[in-house]
Amino acid sequence: MKKNEEILISNSLVKKLKSKMKIPIECTIETNNKGTVSWSRPIKSLKDKEDFQESILDLERRNIVEESKSLWLNPVQLVRKKNGKLRFCIDLRRVNDLVDQDCFEIPRIQELLSSLHGKKLFTGIDLEDGFFQIPIKESDREKTTFYTGKRLMQFKRMPQGFKNSPAIFQRVMHLVLKDLIGTCCLVYIDDILVFVKDRKEHDENLKKVLERIEEYGLKENTEKRAECQERIKFLGYEIGHDEVKPSLNRAQGIIDYQIPKTKKELQRFLGMINYDRLFIKDLSSMLKPLYALTGKEAKFTMGKIEKDIFFKIKDQWSKNLSLIIPDPKKPFTLETDASNVGIGGVLRQEGKPVAYVSRILNKAEQNYGITEKETLAALWAMEKLQYLLLGNRFTLITDHFATEQIKSKIDFGSSRIQRWFHRFERFNFDIEYRKGETLVVSDALNRALYISKDGVAKRVSKGDSIMEYHKKKESSKSY
Repeated sequence: MKKNEEILISNSLVKKLKSKMKIPIECTIETNNKGTVSWSRPIKSLKDKEDFQESILDLERRNIVEESKSLWLNPVQLVRKKNGKLRFCIDLRRVNDLVDQDCFEIPRIQELLSSLHGKKLFTGIDLEDGFFQIPIKESDREKTTFYTGKRLMQFKRMPQGFKNSPAIFQRVMHLVLKDLIGTCCLVYIDDILVFVKDRKEHDENLKKVLERIEEYGLKENTEKRAECQERIKFLGYEIGHDEVKPSLNRAQGIIDYQIPKTKKELQRFLGMINYDRLFIKDLSSMLKPLYALTGKEAKFTMGKIEKDIFFKIKDQWSKNLSLIIPDPKKPFTLETDASNVGIGGVLRQEGKPVAYVSRILNKAEQNYGITEKETLAALWAMEKLQYLLLGNRFTLITDHFATEQIKSKIDFGSSRIQRWFHRFERFNFDIEYRKGETLVVSDALNRALYISKDGVAKRVSKGDSIMEYHKKKESSKSY
């Protein structure tokens, strides 16, 4: 009896060890024989030093770091979390400079979200200490060496701060979940979203995903699992009922943000709102005066214009911002527009916004004629939203008469537009011309105004065709 028990225990242990060894990829840090890196910076705070030593002991117990005798050396970065706990990572910038970029593609968040139409229930799975679950090739571990103040240590597991860590982990997850991705789950690095149409399907799909994770010896942080939710937080968004909204916490952070007093504070604000740019019309053109203040040579002064823009943006986030998750079987409409400042568009389905896109024109583009600008707006918006538009027939709506002629390939007298024609050919679309007064402007650019020689803003008369109007030699427009 005892012998049989030993056999059972032995078989169980072998099975467990085998599953632990099934992670199909290890992290390599190939520096192409470009030399070693050795630099450091001291930890000054006594409290930080004390907590740092405790963190190292914890990582050592978990077999994530080990002692090193390497000639390599990287500085340590310490950050206090909101709960007061210390978080540390190593500064691998100089090592990263020696390493080629891993080109495995990280999915675009908006492409992931757009695939969730019709899904009713969701479960979010978070992998515990994601990157630390991937082993580093033994000969490359020395390149992660850091000094604790007492010992040299190096990572045995893939660290934060290595530039290829996200791509490597994404590749691992694609190999682990392979056939399940897109059919019952989505993966963004170490975040997994299981999606279904009903409760029965939910339990089946969740079981498939969890079994696959266990099979490869990966560990889930079960405390963070959000199971069978009609609305769920995923990648900084709230998803449910075929609708996407910005995270409430992030929106509140923008609403509560104080008027920036330095360039750094303004850059932080711009970074916060950039994450949700698909929710706001005309964002690029609206932000241009604020971005102008962040230039190296720019004098930082938040004047009345800049403050008005700042508060206008905050007001946008106080509203109930949302976009629909589109139905791929239903038609899209794309409204595009251009001004002297920027270009952009709004993609709609059944009149509801799917995405807003916009960008500022560079100096060369600002010198384009109006037909070139409007054509560029249409082309850029199509290519920006190609993950939704390619393979689907849609309608391009424009208020510029010449743009309506894109598909006829008539000679506009512009070699630039002629060169763009082949890029339009990838898309299957009809063009609908609407007069400016009947079209809801995608970027609210008030394009029916222009500046006359006396500097007074005037509106184009309804009787004038846009083509005829733009033959006039007025020098500029006002928006």
